[in-house]
Amino acid sequence: MRQSDITYKVGNLVTLKTHPFTEKCTDIYIQAKAEYTPPILNVFEVLISSEYKEETGEKDIQYQCIYYNTKSGIFEKKWFKHKELKLIKKEEKVIEFSESNLKEWIGKQVILKSVDLELNKRKSNLEIDNTLSQKKNHHLDFLPPLLEVIGIEENEDKKLYSKKTGEQVKPKYYFKVKWYNSIKDKFSEDILPLCVVKEVENHESLLENIKNEEKYKFDIIKITSDKKIDDIIEVKNIYFNTYIYKVEVKSLLTQKVDFIDLKLFKEIEKFESELYSNELLGIHESGYTRLEPQLFSKNELYKIKYKDNFGRITDRIIYLEDIIYFDEQYKQMTVSDFQKKSKEKNKYVCYTYLKAKCFLRNMETRHFQIDSDHILSLKKVCMEI
Repeated sequence: MRQSDITYKVGNLVTLKTHPFTEKCTDIYIQAKAEYTPPILNVFEVLISSEYKEETGEKDIQYQCIYYNTKSGIFEKKWFKHKELKLIKKEEKVIEFSESNLKEWIGKQVILKSVDLELNKRKSNLEIDNTLSQKKNHHLDFLPPLLEVIGIEENEDKKLYSKKTGEQVKPKYYFKVKWYNSIKDKFSEDILPLCVVKEVENHESLLENIKNEEKYKFDIIKITSDKKIDDIIEVKNIYFNTYIYKVEVKSLLTQKVDFIDLKLFKEIEKFESELYSNELLGIHESGYTRLEPQLFSKNELYKIKYKDNFGRITDRIIYLEDIIYFDEQYKQMTVSDFQKKSKEKNKYVCYTYLKAKCFLRNMETRHFQIDSDHILSLKKVCMEI
């Protein structure tokens, strides 16, 4: 079968056919000798033979590709035949570049487009023990470094496009880049085609404005079909991974910890109000203070410090749906029956429970006894639903 078109384009990500990844499946753990896995290759030049092969009726197409060798600390450029490669990702988006903004690129940061695939490449090793567990790690061979643009060069070869297809087969511009080379323990420089890198945004101003323990409105939590509330997150730590900043945050409503991109802080709003009221009742230095039902209002949010039957203590936000009363035989009582019996001092035993949606348990309905030492602390959430 004749190949009339270029199969892989300048800017595409390809690799050898021995690589376990495919275009539609990269969520794979590599076992045994992960070092045998070839790199993800960035295509930057296409060479098409002018004649068809007599044996196959196909044209000979070759691709020049680039990748970063983490063991030697250099960018390797290699030629590959079409039949040796497979497509991993189409990269249609190319850095916008014009003659008028050449100098604007000096000082900017860029990185190979293959970085995300290399950064998320994982390996797994079997631990020979009683559990036969799998030890999982990232496999970071061929992970490219973050680069600073220090110059721009134009390709002296003006034959940039194929005569027959009109497709670009050679890069027009090259970035001269500099990075700290940990293998050689010095700063290194190289020339890279513009089509194989992507720009890395500068987030210094964001970093300077984000502080640990600051609170932000983030996402929406659905409580009922007609009630919802802003989730409030608290900044815990900031991490830098190769070229991406991640912020560790904790939801003050669900207590869940997550990692989000720093750039999201461009769009979210700070929460500077008091989230909770002063502590109401519960366990104090003098002992336990009984929580009376009249402290609570239906359809309100409360923060409780809760101790379960096993002595485990958790902070929980709850949405109060109802207050339920039981007599000494654990038969449910009405509110009026409870009020009547409450007047009979020392002559009744009553158990009072909060029926509430628990944010910690994915909005499941739970029951919390208030006339015991299970609730150690109680505060009202000062947010409108």
